Amino acid sequence: MKFTLKLGKMSLGTELTFDGNPNWHTYVTGVSGQGKSWEVRDLAIQVPGIGGRVIVIDHSGDFVEANPKQGWDPSGMEIINVRDKQYRLNPFHMNEGETLDDMVDRVVDLVDSGIRLSSGQWAYLVDAITEGYEDGEMNSMSDLVDKVRDDARMNETAARLLPKIRSLGRLIPSGEKEIDWKVNVPGITIVDLSKIKDRAAKRILTEMLLNSICDLRMNGTPGKDETPLIVLLDECQLLSFREGSQEVRILREGRKFGVFGWFATQWINDKNALSALGQAGLHLYFRPAEEDLHKTALKLAHGDRKRVAECEKRLSRLQVGQFMYASGQRLIVSSPV
Repeated sequence: MKFTLKLGKMSLGTELTFDGNPNWHTYVTGVSGQGKSWEVRDLAIQVPGIGGRVIVIDHSGDFVEANPKQGWDPSGMEIINVRDKQYRLNPFHMNEGETLDDMVDRVVDLVDSGIRLSSGQWAYLVDAITEGYEDGEMNSMSDLVDKVRDDARMNETAARLLPKIRSLGRLIPSGEKEIDWKVNVPGITIVDLSKIKDRAAKRILTEMLLNSICDLRMNGTPGKDETPLIVLLDECQLLSFREGSQEVRILREGRKFGVFGWFATQWINDKNALSALGQAGLHLYFRPAEEDLHKTALKLAHGDRKRVAECEKRLSRLQVGQFMYASGQRLIVSSPV
């Protein structure tokens, strides 16, 4: 699998390209309004032309409402609104190679990452999911909510847990139709999460969506000739980047399966996130906020303090649509859009 991304142009018109095979993981950062969304959309529309598929987890709505000038033809995209009651997302499906205990631990750990379970609630959920799965009654998050609700009259732990997970039961789709990701078909799928306001629920839902996607392409024997699959996440500061999370799994293992993560955000300070995103082959830096200017310059200068002042100066002068990235020892600045 070989292809070249067109990133933009330099001031004299020279085309900027990225041929980072086999590492197409990408990290795009910069303050709001500087052109990040425009750039990642521009990159994404190139992928179907080389036979790849892009799945966009759209937290902001920027992709659903993309400017037609960029070639985002609505008739050529599939938009999935997870609030549509026809879709189903089953977090209790066991991935290839998982045991029942593995699956239960994965789901409870994910719920805990969003709503902070007590030790008693954690243990209760483990037992409830295990029992429901063995009885064939655990096929959606709403099934778990129903089980907890039925038990809440007699069990104090269930009564305290119910308000915490009730919103998940409403937000995690539990309809009749499985989401068809078309992971081996060229094109673009956008999952619209922009109407979900609860940040914790959005994080949990995103992780479940990623698990569903990864289960289709990242189990079994790695394939060198798979259709390139790009998983694009904007507002990625919402993600946890916990050890064992799907976003970290994509960054560490995705290349073997032809799966690449493209992450866009204003800024991330979390050490786990920065460590994981450091594995991206392409880093594009749009103008950062003033308080992040020095830290961004340090990163671009690779710790070379003699170059930090130069990087700060160039970053501070970036105009809307311009970005900077390092190519070896060179610092390259694009021309404004």
